[in-house]
Amino acid sequence: MFFITRPNQLVNVEEIIEFLDHDSSSFYTAQHVYVFIIRLRAKIEVNPKKPSLLINLRPGYILNIKEQL
Repeated sequence: MFFITRPNQLVNVEEIIEFLDHDSSSFYTAQHVYVFIIRLRAKIEVNPKKPSLLINLRPGYILNIKEQL
């Protein structure tokens, strides 16, 4: 849900952690985010090892959604 509301925007890891911490009482770290990204890529990417949808652009990620006409 977090990435869908921010398509084609660079989102840094700290923003993702803040979103996750806000929605629960758990404590998240950057390592948790990296694991979540790997799992998400496994579900949405054709080839998770060469992502084209969820792109890593330090210091964060971009959900690369092109406009469909």
